[in-house]
Amino acid sequence: HANPKRLRLDNFGRRKELTPCQEWEMEQFPDRMRNWTFVVMKEMARRNELGEYIDLLETATADDHHTDAVIWKFCKLDVTQDKHVSRRELLMVIATIKRLEHCIVPFLNKCDDNGDHVITLQEWAHCLGADQVQIQDKCHEIRSRQKRT
Repeated sequence: HANPKRLRLDNFGRRKELTPCQEWEMEQFPDRMRNWTFVVMKEMARRNELGEYIDLLETATADDHHTDAVIWKFCKLDVTQDKHVSRRELLMVIATIKRLEHCIVPFLNKCDDNGDHVITLQEWAHCLGADQVQIQDKCHEIRSRQKRT
């Protein structure tokens, strides 16, 4: 008799042993992660799921560093709205892309500059190589838009 409250995730295919991250992979990772946030925004827009965030996509498109996509993703990750992202809040990202990006965990660990086990917007932006001059906390604005959609 199955318990309907329990969620089970099945792993289809052979288990893949995660190899250690090479230095060159860690050097490339910020660009890949920054571009991934941008691609996610574009895909959501294509599916008409981006809603009122479309102007953030437009500014992210015009910016080679995709700064507004980086900010948008940080705000979406900060579920508790306490202006930092914890390991628990990162679990979905880690689970989603770990098999494709085996360096995700060491990379995110490196993002925590001061070692306090949370990542602030400034640490996130620095880690992803976003334009530090353009980084602004837009989470309140983003969340208020989310409530309207």
